[in-house]
Amino acid sequence: MSESINEKEQANRPTSAQDALSDEVEDRAKHLRICPRKVLESLSHLRIDGARIKPIEGQTPKAGGKANVETAILASARASGSSESDEKEYVAAKKLRFDDGTDDDRTLAPLAHEVNLLNNLSHENVVELLGFVEDVGQGVAWMVFAWEQNGNLREFIRSAK
Repeated sequence: MSESINEKEQANRPTSAQDALSDEVEDRAKHLRICPRKVLESLSHLRIDGARIKPIEGQTPKAGGKANVETAILASARASGSSESDEKEYVAAKKLRFDDGTDDDRTLAPLAHEVNLLNNLSHENVVELLGFVEDVGQGVAWMVFAWEQNGNLREFIRSAK
C-alpha cells in the first residue's frame, strides 16, 4: 500500500519539462505586465504642472471611494511674463488617495488606467479629461477634468427634485 502512495506522489510531482513550461509562462507574464509609469510617459502631452492648479477657497472637496474631487482654477500655461492677462479655467481636480507605504506601480496603476481610458474617449455625456498631475514622491496623483456647472450626476438628479 505504501508503494502505491509513493507512486501517486511521484506521478503528481512536476517534471522538469513542466517546471520549464511554468517558468516560461511566468517570464512571459512579466513582459505582458503593463508598467503604469510607461503608460503615463506615453501620455505626456496630458501632463499638467501642479503649480497651475489652485483650489478655490471655501469649497469643500467631495470625498469618493478612493479620491477627493475639488473645484479649482487651472491657470494658463503661458509664461508669467506674458503681456496678455492670464486666462483662468475652472476645473474639477480628482485627487487620488494612497498610502505612503504603497509602491509606485500600485499607486500609479489606477491613475494610468483611468487617464489612458479617458484619453481615448470622446462623448458628449462624458466629462472631458484635460490632463493629469503626478508626483508620487510628494503624494500627488490627480486627474484634471473640465468643470461642468451642474456638478456630478448625483447632485444634478437631486437638484431636479
